[in-house]
Amino acid sequence: MNTVIKPLDFYLLRLPVLPLQVLENVHANTAVAEIARAIHTVYQRAEIQDAIYLASPELYQEMQKWISRPFNEAEIIQERLLLTLYKYLVRMSSRCTPYGLFAGFATGAVGGTGTELVLADAAHRFHTHNRLDMNYVAEISKQLASDSQLKEKLVFYVNNSLYQTKGAYRYYEYRIRNKRRQYYLVSIRESGYVAKVLAAAAAGATYAQLLAELEAAEVAPQVARNFLDRLLEAQVLLSELEPTVTGPEFYTQLLARLAQLSPEHLSLPHLRELAAVLRTPQASRHTGQAVQQLISHALPLATDKDLIQTDLRLAMTRNVLSQKAVQLLCDDLSALSGLYKAAVPPDVQDFATRFYERYEEQEIPLLEALDSEAGVGYGPAAGTRANHTPLVDEVRLPAGNATQKLPWTVYRQLVFRKFQESRASAGPVQITDEDLAALTTDKPTKLPAALMAMGSLIAPDAASLDQGNFRFHMTTCHGPSAMALLARFAHADTTLAEKLVACGQLEQEAHGEALLAEVVHLPEARVGNVLQRPQLRPYEIPFLGSASVPQAQQLPVSDLLVSLRQGRVQLRSRRLNKVVLPRLTTAHNYSGGLAIYKFLCDLQHQHEAFSITWDWGVLRDQRHLPRVEYKHIILSREQWRLPAAAHAEVEAIATSEQLRAFREQYQLPAQVVLVDADNELLLDFASPLAVRVLAQRLKKGDTFLAEYIHRETGALVVDGQGNRYLNEVILPFTTNAPVAQAALPAVAPARPVRRSFALGSEWTYLKVYCGTKWADKVLADHLRPCLEELEAEGTAQEWFFLRYADPRPHLRLRLRHEASADKTARVVRQLHEALHPLQQERIVHALQYDTYHRELERYGHVTMAFSETVFHHDSQAVLQFLNLIEGDAGEEYRWLFAIRGVDLLLTDFGLGLPEKLALAERTYQSFFREFRGNAQLTRQLNDKYRAVSRQLSQFLNPENDPEEIAEAVALFARRSVGIRAAYAGLEAEFAGHSPGVEVAPVVRRLLPSYLHMFLNRMFLANQRLHELVVYHYLARHYASVAARSKQLATL
Repeated sequence: MNTVIKPLDFYLLRLPVLPLQVLENVHANTAVAEIARAIHTVYQRAEIQDAIYLASPELYQEMQKWISRPFNEAEIIQERLLLTLYKYLVRMSSRCTPYGLFAGFATGAVGGTGTELVLADAAHRFHTHNRLDMNYVAEISKQLASDSQLKEKLVFYVNNSLYQTKGAYRYYEYRIRNKRRQYYLVSIRESGYVAKVLAAAAAGATYAQLLAELEAAEVAPQVARNFLDRLLEAQVLLSELEPTVTGPEFYTQLLARLAQLSPEHLSLPHLRELAAVLRTPQASRHTGQAVQQLISHALPLATDKDLIQTDLRLAMTRNVLSQKAVQLLCDDLSALSGLYKAAVPPDVQDFATRFYERYEEQEIPLLEALDSEAGVGYGPAAGTRANHTPLVDEVRLPAGNATQKLPWTVYRQLVFRKFQESRASAGPVQITDEDLAALTTDKPTKLPAALMAMGSLIAPDAASLDQGNFRFHMTTCHGPSAMALLARFAHADTTLAEKLVACGQLEQEAHGEALLAEVVHLPEARVGNVLQRPQLRPYEIPFLGSASVPQAQQLPVSDLLVSLRQGRVQLRSRRLNKVVLPRLTTAHNYSGGLAIYKFLCDLQHQHEAFSITWDWGVLRDQRHLPRVEYKHIILSREQWRLPAAAHAEVEAIATSEQLRAFREQYQLPAQVVLVDADNELLLDFASPLAVRVLAQRLKKGDTFLAEYIHRETGALVVDGQGNRYLNEVILPFTTNAPVAQAALPAVAPARPVRRSFALGSEWTYLKVYCGTKWADKVLADHLRPCLEELEAEGTAQEWFFLRYADPRPHLRLRLRHEASADKTARVVRQLHEALHPLQQERIVHALQYDTYHRELERYGHVTMAFSETVFHHDSQAVLQFLNLIEGDAGEEYRWLFAIRGVDLLLTDFGLGLPEKLALAERTYQSFFREFRGNAQLTRQLNDKYRAVSRQLSQFLNPENDPEEIAEAVALFARRSVGIRAAYAGLEAEFAGHSPGVEVAPVVRRLLPSYLHMFLNRMFLANQRLHELVVYHYLARHYASVAARSKQLATL
């Protein structure tokens, strides 16, 4: 098969720290006392005690009281403690998610002919990467920044959320509430002194340098110091010691900078000793105790809880997945891509709508557009905190119960059909290639350049995996990057870090000239623990966070401009004149973040998101759902929902017979997984403790269980003693997605170009509301004579029209004339006389004069006037053509001249046959994807083309023109003369103010827009559908002509 998804040469293996046999040995006991004895024995192991201490020092102390004494069956142990230790033991032997010393990871290779997954011996298996919790690092940083000795030497920068509005500067400041940062949008008055400090600190300046700037402006020294301190206190300026989340780990940076600034600083010895303790390759409870003792010197109020963040790297003697096995997964994923339902994030869609209503296609500073008062804002008010309202700031309202409407799509039909089939067969759902073929209309318009899949490999052994005898339980598969779930481990593994940097380069290369830029933001200190990652991309967008790249590679939000391009939200760097594509290479859930942060992160999913998943939709709350499979991939496990009322039944279970009856009632297997949000816990009903755990959960409400798929797992991952380990893998992939088009640099205008024209200026803009069927009559019979008269008398210098259907069908007429009250009055009076009779007849519903906002970003500052001239000549030709046609014969000529008109425009702008073919094919494919084209649509279009191909070929050859179309042909010939004359004038203009810049590439970038506007004018309605057919016909015609030319050349 033509595989779309291809593997990279590495992957990440995640394993629990204990082999499965440890848990199986505990579950071999059925009496609570015997289970307690087995747990007591297991917890004698030092590495398990270390894991408990680093996770919960309080639990460790409580546990020690029990395990430090010989086991005594008569001793009564608290059920709460026993269940807690049991759950931790289950976690350490069955859950692969890395956390402290409970589970770890190892970077492996993809390639070769055989899979080998063997852990190193226990003595050399564990390597820890330890770092101080970011909450404490941030506190240390804050103390140092306020140190009077250091303040004079520190470099300060402008708060990178700051932007200027009328008479004020606005920015975000944070306040600590319940040990957490909360951001508020605040403002300070604009002043010359503030501006002077901001200018001095733009590239960083010391406290002394900033004081010198103020004193140079004749500010008294003490007044200057007080003023500067107020700016620091207000967080208008931030120090170089602000926490970072990319690049080298922040504690290391902090220590190095402190040593530079103040080698004799009193805190330095303690902080260095702390760093030495953290560097221990095998963390233990002794590490945690030493850290607690040392940090108390810097932070006397620090507790021993959550002091250390530890990543466990596992050593492997062999860690290779065979190319064949991974390729089988690639083939399956490529086929399953039809399950992806492309959807722009709702907040992005809403922003695009409101942005267009306000700015149309203007390019606006991002911070201005996202300002909830000055701009259109973004997303819900929650998280923005534009106002400080202490009475209600801490109130969190419950989510509403609004019913989500799900469209009855082909995908939904498949889900319901498969559910019904599984109920009839009592077996798993098998997705077939025929099922996926029926979903072609739901395929994404564009695959991302990279993506990743995470899940568990299930096979009897490595040889079976290589032979294709395996299952892959896929828990997630998404884009637009392959690195989001991998980056947080890169500090602990240099090999992984190098692989991710190379992966980032591949992602950048796939996007051409557009810049992939990492979003750098610290929502609150503790979140920094999961946000920490090395520098993975050359460019970064710092927002309330410090960048790790040089200033030349930083794209502050104040540098970003936002606009709409063909309905798509686009960012551009003002300084670099490059399209910017934000990326958040971490698994942080940003949905509740600040509007700007959420906007940047949402934007990465606008057109390059990707997710393969099985969505049960409204069926998800059924009491039982079957497993869903496609070839090797398990898309969804078998699931059960137990009602909260089952709590009493579980509490009453006292015998094996009662347990069997309970399982039969709910059709539960012997082993299941308890699913509680992101947490999962294996339950083996042979153990009475598992029953108690289930009872605890049911007490909270309805409970979800999933099948334990690892019951099929054999010796796939083993150690030297043959012990078996459960596994989870993260596989990064690339795709054969097309390379993004490079953005052309803008040509600077010789003089500023005016954007907006209100009534009374040199442009009059009128909206004429009427039905689509009446539009031609309004244009040909009423507006045409009026416009010709205004043009003949010299009042109208240029004019053009287009059809519009949002929110109601109407015509838009823009007319340029001398900017005088008399000329405006003359135009308005003539238009009123032409259209008033139609209002009386209720053919025209309303007339509305409006402000004409030029689409300068779409058509270019230097080519805006030229574009308007093109529109004028085009509108003249179309309006006069509409006056020539009527009835069915007229409609036949409409589509024929529409196609011929496109061909003529391509010729007018100098395109030869190969270029015409390439443009027609490219544009057709774009519309084909837009309309979710499939094989059926292709057949329809091909059938339609075959029926008219001879007629079209003759019509596009001027030598075959009959006399009856001579007048219409002449209209479009005059259009060509006018456009070519305007083009010559543009070339002369470029030669004057932009010597060396070629006109052709600049104008050809606009050609698709000119063609779109021409077809908009020609057709009554459904213009985009018409464009699909027009470009299909032209692509087929040009390909046929090219083939004939090639044949003639060989004769």
